[in-house]
Amino acid sequence: MIRKLLIVAFVVSGTLITGTLSYSRTDSSKEDAQETGCRQPGDERDALIEEAELDQYHIHKIYIVGNTYTRYRDFRKNMADEFNEGYIFRRSLLEESVKKISKMKTIYSISMDNINVRLDRDQKEINFEICVKQKPKR
Repeated sequence: MIRKLLIVAFVVSGTLITGTLSYSRTDSSKEDAQETGCRQPGDERDALIEEAELDQYHIHKIYIVGNTYTRYRDFRKNMADEFNEGYIFRRSLLEESVKKISKMKTIYSISMDNINVRLDRDQKEINFEICVKQKPKR
């Protein structure tokens, strides 16, 4: 855990007021997921994934959110072959793809907490948002 202190100073009616504000940040993937906008609760995500797998939903779209300079095809190379639009969804392929994407050198490590799932129950389709955070270019 990294703990930082921030000294705050305000001038109110000619009087200098100072204070100290402390905050901490850990490097867990759960907090990184929140920073990138992936805030789907784990139990909700797991329930949707289970429903999609049992009812044999097809993968409709896979969105990569948060990438600024890494090309989509580089992410595609690191995903399982059958984890692609049009294929029947299987959780094992999603987990395999997350592990492979997590090893990419241009992004910070991800986990299932970085995945948002949406179902279209009428069409029996599943959509994914894979939220990543780019590492700075060297």
